[in-house]
Amino acid sequence: MNGPPGHLVVFSSLMLAAVLVAWIGLAGPVFSDATTRGWYDLLKDWQTLSAALIALAAALIAARPVWKQLAIGRSQTLQRYYEQLSARSSHLHKEREALYNLTSAIDIMVNALAALPDLNPIGGITANIVLSVEGPHNYLNETVKTYKSELGPVWGSVEVQRSRAMMLDQALRFCNELRKLTDRIVLGNRLSQAEIANHVPSLLQFKQGVFDAAIFLHQAIDSESMRIGPLIAKLEAALLTGLP
Repeated sequence: MNGPPGHLVVFSSLMLAAVLVAWIGLAGPVFSDATTRGWYDLLKDWQTLSAALIALAAALIAARPVWKQLAIGRSQTLQRYYEQLSARSSHLHKEREALYNLTSAIDIMVNALAALPDLNPIGGITANIVLSVEGPHNYLNETVKTYKSELGPVWGSVEVQRSRAMMLDQALRFCNELRKLTDRIVLGNRLSQAEIANHVPSLLQFKQGVFDAAIFLHQAIDSESMRIGPLIAKLEAALLTGLP
């Protein structure tokens, strides 16, 4: 990483070889002339070429710090890209997990409501009924908070960003509508079937909105993960190759 670029070394070597070939072809038997006239007189005839070769060697030596700085800069750029893509991959993994947990929590909540017995019994709602709703409700609230925190930075196309916003919006609307119902499911209270039925269409609508967005997002996350995976592998290989 600290030496000159390979293509520059090859080019310089070829140029030097061409100059030497031309010099020998024009100069003839150099060593014979040196024996006859002496090296000092011979070199005087070629002082321009000698000066050029010395200048070329000096330039190559002087350029070593520049090559080193370029190599360091390239390594830092690769490291920065690697860290950015690795962070993106981690965010995608967390978002996929949070997405799955959120849709599962909504499913669990809907099934818990569907399994409720009569909420208008004599004596009112029992403690078992309250507990059967409270657990899934608390889990849903936690998964919504987790999903919001795991979204990470903006990524993807306009459609992806719209779906991210839509999924969170529909999940929050589902929770708000659910709160209207769960606030009435308290110990000793009584709920008529008509009152419960008023909330069902909205809950099902918001659930469907969440699941529609989730399907699109899951596919987008998989596509993005497949895209950046090979890039991370290449950057990692380049960084490891450049280690001293």
